[in-house]
Amino acid sequence: NLVFARSLGRGRDLAVRGALGSGRIRLMAHLLMESVILAVTGGIVGVAVGWLGVRGILMLAPDALPTLVTPELSSRVFVVALAATTVALGLFGLVPALRFSLTSPADALRAGGRGGTEGRGLRSVRNLLVVTQVAVALVLMVGAGLLVRSFAEVQRVDLGFDAEGVLTFEVHLPDARYPDGDSRHSFHETFQDRIAEFPGVEAVAATSWLPVNGRYHSWSVTPDVDRLDESERWEGVDMRFFVGDYFDVMEITIIQGESPKDVDFEGSLPVWVNQRYAEAMFPEGNAVGSLVFTANDTRRIAGIVENVAHEPRGSVSYKAYVPHANYADNRNWALIQTVRARGDLGAVRERIRKELRALDPELVLYRPRPMQSLLASAQAQDRFAASLMGIFAVLALVLSAVGTYGVLATGVARRRREIGIRIALGADAGTVRGMVLGSAIGMTAGGAILGMAGAWAGSRWLQSLLFEVSPGDPWVMASSVVMLLALGAVAAWVPARRATAVDPARALTAE
Repeated sequence: NLVFARSLGRGRDLAVRGALGSGRIRLMAHLLMESVILAVTGGIVGVAVGWLGVRGILMLAPDALPTLVTPELSSRVFVVALAATTVALGLFGLVPALRFSLTSPADALRAGGRGGTEGRGLRSVRNLLVVTQVAVALVLMVGAGLLVRSFAEVQRVDLGFDAEGVLTFEVHLPDARYPDGDSRHSFHETFQDRIAEFPGVEAVAATSWLPVNGRYHSWSVTPDVDRLDESERWEGVDMRFFVGDYFDVMEITIIQGESPKDVDFEGSLPVWVNQRYAEAMFPEGNAVGSLVFTANDTRRIAGIVENVAHEPRGSVSYKAYVPHANYADNRNWALIQTVRARGDLGAVRERIRKELRALDPELVLYRPRPMQSLLASAQAQDRFAASLMGIFAVLALVLSAVGTYGVLATGVARRRREIGIRIALGADAGTVRGMVLGSAIGMTAGGAILGMAGAWAGSRWLQSLLFEVSPGDPWVMASSVVMLLALGAVAAWVPARRATAVDPARALTAE
């Protein structure tokens, strides 16, 4: 936009050269060459910034990007980016050149000569460029605002558990040395008993699958144990096998019924179901103590627990929690150990590593991570989208401010004679400053109106990425417009102050 305005503003200079004998083809080539040089220089700088930006994106949210596709700035990307920039700015330089070729030098000199000022048509083109730039900036700002609000809503979702202070890791038991269910279950209990003695450890447990990691291991379950073949209430239920104080570790509330610590797993076949399943299958509220059939056995519901989300936006499926002791012979379950502890989880991790080595030197502590880190990874996509859109919005704001400032500064410089005449005729500093600021606010307001229409249409494309936020959120729209108007006023302040410093005598005598 600035290149376009700059090229248009050189009409009088080119007219002087044409009057002195320079041919039109030569002048057009000169104008185009200047634009191409600026394009190549800007393209090289832009590619360098893009190279740094790619690495910044990888550092910003590596878990949010597909593992099979690694963003990189290859030679092909470099050539395409540089070519696009050169062609675009070349065209922006070509339009003013063609405009000049259709204007006689005498007309150009009369439009910007000593006794006049910059042509109204030229100012209109420059203002239109700023309006367009402001509109694009507003579209990006609204999109960024919607995604940031959406991510904030995701952060406030009650997931049904507390991730703070929980360490997770895996210990895989080889079949050769742990061939049956008794040996595997005995290892988990012994290992957990030793960890529970560490200072600062509050609870220890293991589970077959952690929350907010998606649905996994769904079995068909029905409460109609007396008519299995006729039951119409077979439902897919996500089964979670646990050892130890799993509900205490994750701080999952037992809404009704018994705690696993109060149930004899050997003398019964208990199961804990989540609130959603209990309300759907037992609407009369008699779930605790009722029987359900699953995996070829009938189990008694020992308790109802709080709903735990299987993804970071809070979606909840039917869930059942079954003691590992009842299914240890079913297979060699890859259980995930969980430890709730106070203080430094890194120190707890190293103590656990030493304890595991003492218990079985051939076993490995695999993927030790805080539960908060796993939760952050699950939220990486929302965070990445909000961050990336925010970066684009900031860049658009900067470009909009630079464009507004550049066009206004150029306009003030070319209207020095007009401003000098106004001051000589008695206009005070406030009037002159208001003239420049009014022009800036008018352009910004026009861009805001156009941008609001574009933002309203474009935000619909973001609807699939939004959570608990309307695409037409009035607070986001209003705050974006206010911020843009304020930025336009700030960008116009320096040219406005410069306009009031014009010396009428020098302005009227300058060529």
